[in-house]
Amino acid sequence: MAELAFREGIMDRIRIREPRFDEQAYLFVLSALEMCQAQMSVRRHITGVELARAARDLALEQDTRDEFVDVFDFDLAFERDYPWNCAQQA
Repeated sequence: MAELAFREGIMDRIRIREPRFDEQAYLFVLSALEMCQAQMSVRRHITGVELARAARDLALEQDTRDEFVDVFDFDLAFERDYPWNCAQQA
């Protein structure tokens, strides 16, 4: 991930528009995208599923499980409180 970087001024514009996420988060997603496309014979648009799998693979290569302990409750974050949860709308 260290070799990836944004062009001059791009990260500054992103920070102004969306300050919630750290630059390393953007670089991680960009790395996962690049990793996914590097495994293909021809570069093309990738699906959300392909990007999610590449992000998982990249995280497994780089992160230890301990980094995620007590970060947040997955059931709350991705089920009950997730903004696209259809169950809340019923």
